[in-house]
Amino acid sequence: MQQYKIGIIGAGRIGKVHMESITYNVPTAKVLGITDVFKDALPELAAKYGIPKIYNDYKEMLACED
Repeated sequence: MQQYKIGIIGAGRIGKVHMESITYNVPTAKVLGITDVFKDALPELAAKYGIPKIYNDYKEMLACED
């Protein structure tokens, strides 16, 4: 089964909904990174949802091969 690798741009209300939905309901997907212009909440969200990488901006995340 193919594993889908996801990066979330935006950690507001909708971003959190997507993180939760993917993490708990899509066994073939894994959120590997997150970014937002407001960085303060990112470490807590990454820990809560098991996201291994926090990016400084979306361009950096999109350039990552994972």
